[in-house]
Amino acid sequence: TAEEALAFAEYLQDNMPDGVTGTEVTVDGGAVAVDPGYYLIVAKDAKDSATKIALVTTDVTMVEKNTYITTGKTAAQAAYQIGDIVTFTATVDIPADTALTIAEGDGYKVGHGPIVLHDVMVPELTFAGQIKTASIGADAYTLVWTENTSAVNHTTDQADGCTFEIVIPVTTDLLGTTVTFTYEAEVNSSAVGEDGLINTLGGDINGYKTNPDSPVVYTFDFSFKKEFDDSTDTDLTATFVLQDVDGNVIPLTKIDDTHYAIKDSDDTAVTDNLITITNGQEVNIKGVKDATYNLVEMSTSAGYNLLDAPVEIVVTDTTKWGNGVIVGDPSRTITVDGEELDDGVYTFDVVNNAGTVLPSTGGIGTTLFYVIGSILVLGAGVVLVAKKRAID
Repeated sequence: TAEEALAFAEYLQDNMPDGVTGTEVTVDGGAVAVDPGYYLIVAKDAKDSATKIALVTTDVTMVEKNTYITTGKTAAQAAYQIGDIVTFTATVDIPADTALTIAEGDGYKVGHGPIVLHDVMVPELTFAGQIKTASIGADAYTLVWTENTSAVNHTTDQADGCTFEIVIPVTTDLLGTTVTFTYEAEVNSSAVGEDGLINTLGGDINGYKTNPDSPVVYTFDFSFKKEFDDSTDTDLTATFVLQDVDGNVIPLTKIDDTHYAIKDSDDTAVTDNLITITNGQEVNIKGVKDATYNLVEMSTSAGYNLLDAPVEIVVTDTTKWGNGVIVGDPSRTITVDGEELDDGVYTFDVVNNAGTVLPSTGGIGTTLFYVIGSILVLGAGVVLVAKKRAID
């Protein structure tokens, strides 16, 4: 029987005589030529502890019976702004021959433990604290944020350093199905580089561990420099705000005099929406994404004119992907007022020109001059007519 064959195989493996050698076989669907006889078949990988014994008398096709859970994880997109919400989707495929979970005492019967999914987030991602949606196969399912209260449980109380875990006891109705769930994390204010923000998901069941999936998301930055026309005076200053395409001011946190980061919802640092910059100084804005931004000048030094229009900055994600993963490092291009900057150079200049600019239409500037001029001309005409009549 199968049980006797397995017991015999385990006995042989534990009592192997000295000097016995084995032949490594790759399970790839190909045929392996062997002589007739008894063979002990042992999985090379330690996590595949199952053993078999087979009687080979002629051509035999041998298929590995044990299949294992697989996990997968994806992010909704790649580039994010600080404060954005990242939606992750995770899946676990449960083969039809997975051992059912059987409780025994305070734990589980050997070989019959539940599936445990481990999720680890980098510090730059703040877990939203709950699963948003879940399904088993095609059916929606409600997950409960406490242990041992539903067929699928999850908890933040774990000892291995995970951000959270999901425990899935294997029941008959789960065999041959896929469990899918989504959850969210916020890109927080510590995400000020382009190294990539990694969220890793892996699973284990009865000592077998899946290969972890680690989707990467990231933020970008750009720099700009302020120059006052024909001057090297470092006392000259100007202030700017960063806006989105709808004209909304984007909250910022001042890191130091030359670095600002977009502010997340939980950031307790002082909000400093005004970017103060001196003549010739370069300022870096961190935590931007693939989007269009407007840099609006709010004030400038006496004797210099404000920019008459916002500076449009377009950040374009140019990261290369292959088979769903990043090839190389995250990259982007920067276009300022329609002109793409050179590769690798993301600093552009904002120039203030000295002089006096008359207000444009909508103000009283030139209109007022025209009205006063017209009054003077009319007044002069009246005076001339009055003098002429007096002479007559």
